[in-house]
Amino acid sequence: MNKPHKHAEAIHAWADGAEIEYLIWGDTHWYGCSDPAWDEDIRYRVKPTTIKIGDIEMPEPLRVMPPEGTDVYWPSFGPATGGLYFESCEVGYYPRMLHHLLGIGMLHASAEACHQHCLALIELSKGD
Repeated sequence: MNKPHKHAEAIHAWADGAEIEYLIWGDTHWYGCSDPAWDEDIRYRVKPTTIKIGDIEMPEPLRVMPPEGTDVYWPSFGPATGGLYFESCEVGYYPRMLHHLLGIGMLHASAEACHQHCLALIELSKGD
């Protein structure tokens, strides 16, 4: 049996009309692309769905709990880290708390998305 293309999931999503982004090696910024080359040495992803908190656009929090064993992240604030950080655990730990965080839109699939959520909340709280 043939092994599926490294980017098969993104290719199928793109064929169905999803926006695709790519990451250049050594960079931290994802770039949009309308006609991906599907180079095996480049990282591609479906552009994440976003929401706005105030004027800040950020990745949408999880709306469905991922499978058990998946890492999830949520905003947390405290003086020990300069006032901004996030916490994480695997789905399956703290089930009541994780379902609560999911229900109020505070659970994320990546540390990067959670960090952006923290920054958006801080910016919104500062006011004008």
